[in-house]
Formats: sequence, structure tokens, C-alpha cells
Amino acid sequence: MASSAIFHPTSGADAVGPRWLARLKALGARVLSSERAANDGAAGDDRPEPKDDAEVPGRSAQPGGDPALRDLLADMRAASPEDGPPPPVPDDSEVVPESDEPCQRFGLAVDEGGEFLVLTGPSICVGHASAGRADLPILADLEPRHLTITRRTSFYSGASWVASPCGEARVAIDGRRVVGSASLTDGAELRLAGGVSMRFREPDPGSGSACLDLGGGLEAEGAARVLLLAPGEGGRVRIGPRTDRHVPVAGLDRDVVLCETGGRLRVQCDGGVRIPGRDESQAEMVLDLPPPERVDLWAGVRDHAGFPYTISIWPIDPTISRSREATD
Repeated sequence: MASSAIFHPTSGADAVGPRWLARLKALGARVLSSERAANDGAAGDDRPEPKDDAEVPGRSAQPGGDPALRDLLADMRAASPEDGPPPPVPDDSEVVPESDEPCQRFGLAVDEGGEFLVLTGPSICVGHASAGRADLPILADLEPRHLTITRRTSFYSGASWVASPCGEARVAIDGRRVVGSASLTDGAELRLAGGVSMRFREPDPGSGSACLDLGGGLEAEGAARVLLLAPGEGGRVRIGPRTDRHVPVAGLDRDVVLCETGGRLRVQCDGGVRIPGRDESQAEMVLDLPPPERVDLWAGVRDHAGFPYTISIWPIDPTISRSREATD
């Protein structure tokens, strides 16, 4: 029947997005109701069944003949890419983080590698800096809590990072607006309100940790780059000479590895790690998170003698309130 065309108004399986479902359902119900009424009225007649849909009340000779359907098709064709369907997600279930551990924040500076805001925990929130409710605060025209990025573990697809707008906040991934939630893949570009953009990266295939590179000169807590530090050995962050490191630094002979376990940060290097002013060097040093004060470490990352290679870690201003109890 011609009315079945309303369920496929444009080509491609992705043409029907959540934005249009309510209108499609209402339109389909109205057309089917009209057809039932027409069939009931013709049941007592001896007339032959019409061969043309146009001869039956409630049917249209062309898929776009119904005014409501015609309007719906026009709206869908005119929709901008950002208003189209969101990127696919593994399933429609609620996004549940791996654990309920709170987010911890600290600063990281790496010789020749730059400065980073490091966020631990299964879920982080992006929002306006002045509201004091975001783990990743940005001074821009954002909601107090605009976006959450959650690490989720699926039985089918393993661990992944998922982006979810808070309330009615506007978020687009690679030019398509997110409705509900969407999985993040390496290289995905996120655009928020107020001209805020960031690039999501997963440079190390063997690690569950990820990077966010803020665009347009934006910074969060003085850093334009953010490390999302996943827990345990599976979330290791490596500083080293290869391009598949979270912090690539050319000219190093060894990696420095950062791991978060049980609320503590393990710093490892085969060439040894030590605190300046102390003679002893060890392959691993363990620090509390967040650190109570700035800690400078020297790492033996080069075979030749030279200036010490320094990695610094410090606490983020604790006066920022990031209450998880406040509603969006």
C-alpha cells in the first residue's frame, strides 16, 4: 500500500531520527485509521476492489500526496546536518559508569610535552567555569553542567567513552547533534554551545585512557589538553618517543608510565624515578591523589647524561565546588 511509504520517507536506513518519530507515528496512525474506515464502509458493496489507491478515501496516489506527509518530508529534507540523527550507540540503555568513584583532578607538566589537566574517575562533567559544578570548567557560554563523558563497559563491545548532553544542552559530534548519548571514537570532534569545540583522541590502542584537545584557544584550569585517566593497568598513560603515546616527546629513550590504582598514582620508568635532592632512585614511585602539594620528579628517560627530565604533578584549586548532588 502507498501508505507504507510513510515509514521510509527518505533513502537510507538512518534517515529517520528520534526527532521525527513522534510525527511519523501520529501520521501513520491517522492514515491507517482512515483506511479502516474506508474498508468498513465498502464491506457491504458489491463493487470490485479499486485498483488505484487514489480511488480509496484515506489513500494518496503519491507518497507525498497527503498534506501532513508532504510537510514532514519537506522538514526532513531541509534539516541541517546537526539536526539529523545522532551517531549510533551500542544500545538504548541508560549510560551507567563503571563505578561511582568521584572524579579526582590534578595538574601535570611534562618536560618538552606541555601541561595537562588530568581527570580520573568513570564520569566527568563539562560546564561553565563560573558555576563551579564542572570537573572540566570552561569560560564560555555553556550550561553549568553541559556534557558528561562517561566510561562504560559493555559485555559485547568492551569499554568505551560515551558523551551525553545534560538536559537540553546542545552537543554535536562530527556535525550531528547528539540526542540521548553517543559513543566517542578516536578523532571525533565535539561542538558545544558558545563556540566551544574539542577533539577526542585515543592514541594508544592498548589503553582505556583518552585525550581531549580544546580548540579555539580555550583552556581549562590553565591547560588546553585534558587527560581522561582510566583506572588500573588497562588505563596506563605513557610519556614517550612514539606517536601512539598520550604524551609524545621526541628524543626519549624510555617511556614514563602513569597508572591510577585505588586513589593513588603510580609513576614508573625503567631508568628510575626520584625526587630531586634525594639520592635513591626507584623503578616506581607512588603518590596520593590528589597530591597535597606540588611534586617534582626526575625520570631516567635518556641514556646520555644531561639536564634532568622533570615531570611535575600538583593539586587543582580545591575551592571549586563540583557537587554531584546538584540537579541539572
